[in-house]
Amino acid sequence: MLNLLLMAAMFLVGAVVYFFVGFGALLVLFCYVPLTRRLGRLFPGGIKRARIGLSFGIEFACRAALCLGAAALELYFGGEFAAGGFISGAIMAFGLSVEQLNVRGRNAFKYLRRARRFVKPETCPDFAKVCLMFAQS
Repeated sequence: MLNLLLMAAMFLVGAVVYFFVGFGALLVLFCYVPLTRRLGRLFPGGIKRARIGLSFGIEFACRAALCLGAAALELYFGGEFAAGGFISGAIMAFGLSVEQLNVRGRNAFKYLRRARRFVKPETCPDFAKVCLMFAQS
């Protein structure tokens, strides 16, 4: 009985760790990086791709380290029931969020808000229009 309670608790922990840390790392890989590449081709010289890449690269590294660290701690200190619950929770959360890993809607607005400081001022109006186009598609 205690093992099942531990498994249920770790299921919730796995889901929470994924939603707060892992999802952000995957969002960088599947949304922000492709959007930076597309916009770099549309505005050659208009955006600082290296600076954007460095910013998102640091974010990805920190999020991935936190996610892997939490998983490693849980796997090291928890038993097999805890590990099963944690991994099951993370997989379930991934399954629920896989539709949101795209270059549309809120993700394009978040990207625009974060990347606008790396856009040259003369490119800003066109950059905003293109990001809105991605958001509406």
